Amino acid sequence: MHKTATLNGDFGFMIEDVTRKDLESTRFQRAAYDLWTQHGGLIAVRGVDLADISPEELMAWSSVFGEVEEITLAARENSMVPGFPILRIGNIRDEAGNLKASFSRGVPLKSDADIQYNPETRRPVWHTDSTFREDPPIGSVFHCRQAPPEGAETLFA
Repeated sequence: MHKTATLNGDFGFMIEDVTRKDLESTRFQRAAYDLWTQHGGLIAVRGVDLADISPEELMAWSSVFGEVEEITLAARENSMVPGFPILRIGNIRDEAGNLKASFSRGVPLKSDADIQYNPETRRPVWHTDSTFREDPPIGSVFHCRQAPPEGAETLFA
């Protein structure tokens, strides 16, 4: 059985104790899609073995929410998972010390007041992926393999 909770009022929904098998289940996929649409387009899924999902599994899970774009981002080839339209974000390096992910040096947010955009400092860097396009994607799927003990918070609006 899964633990569930809303995240911020009705914006967002959390499903915990999810397994890789759940992600393949048509019943679970339908329920997750319905919760995603009912709660503002944000769903968080947590589970012990989810850190180890393969790129193929991530692509299959992503397709539950719509068509996955098969594009590679120019000038970010070193940050892409080879053979997949998956962009790595973080500070992971290869054996030679080169970054294998897109890395942001954004200033950490110190309090809830810091989430308000400041035009003077131009922080925080709020954006929505691909809104410049005529037909922007309906969403993005984030998958966390390894989180630091503190920091790395991601905000959704």
